[in-house]
Amino acid sequence: MNLSRSINHNAVYGVLSSTAKTVYSAQVDLSGAEGVRFLACFKSTAASTGTAALTVVGTDTSTAASTDYTAITGASVTIAKSTTANDKRIASLECCRPIYRYVKAKLVKQAGIFLNSIVAEKYGLATEPAAASTTYAGSTAALSNVLVIGAT
Repeated sequence: MNLSRSINHNAVYGVLSSTAKTVYSAQVDLSGAEGVRFLACFKSTAASTGTAALTVVGTDTSTAASTDYTAITGASVTIAKSTTANDKRIASLECCRPIYRYVKAKLVKQAGIFLNSIVAEKYGLATEPAAASTTYAGSTAALSNVLVIGAT
């Protein structure tokens, strides 16, 4: 089985400094897709405490401002900053059949956490690549996980 044929990968946010900040990824159009998984890669800049919260927000309007997107219930994960400097972590958040066509990852992070990137993986594509559609409806099922990668 070749999984990469059924998944569309997109880098939706780049490097972000270690200052406290709220950011939104680029918009992901889920027409013709079953769901999306966001992967956010982090690194602790120093040994201290803090958190980063990754959520999925959505809308049915492609031109909506990021602040007008609605949080999808259950689609969130919070990771704690490592007490070891330079520890790396990956937050994985999956949203299956969301009720919104357009989604973004929203990240709220405290100081001391460096964001390397956010990647969106659309899966369950009806066609390859997914064709544009005027409607998308469904239910929401969210799964999340945090993977800790040892210090370097």
